[in-house]
This record gives sequence, C-alpha cells and structure tokens, in this order.
Amino acid sequence: NESPREIAKEVTLPEELETWFKKNKKAKAVFDALNYTTRRELTQAVLTAKRPETREKRITLIKNKLEGK
Repeated sequence: NESPREIAKEVTLPEELETWFKKNKKAKAVFDALNYTTRRELTQAVLTAKRPETREKRITLIKNKLEGK
C-alpha cells in the first residue's frame, strides 16, 4: 500500500513519454529511480512547452538522459 505522501508525489507523464516507457522498460526503471523533484522537473519541462518543436526537443533530451547518452 502506498502512503498518502507517496500518492501525492506522482507526476503526470506526457503522452509521448508514457508511450515510450511502454516500449523501453529500462528507461522507465531509470526514470522511476529518480527523485520526485527531478521527475517533476523533467515532465513539467515537456508539459509547459509552448511550441511543438520545443516539446520534441525536450522529449529527445529526456530520452537521451535516461538512456545514458
């Protein structure tokens, strides 16, 4: 069972990352191992992007980071 504190610390994943994590379990495990603040910052960077080009660039940066590139 999760404590209320753990439930409150879930982050909203952008659809593109959610789809990618389904295909890349290792990257999902790396993401899940990050602390809450880092996970939130990464996802918010994507969710707050105003231009599609910026969103794609940020998603690519996150993917590279999680893959150790």
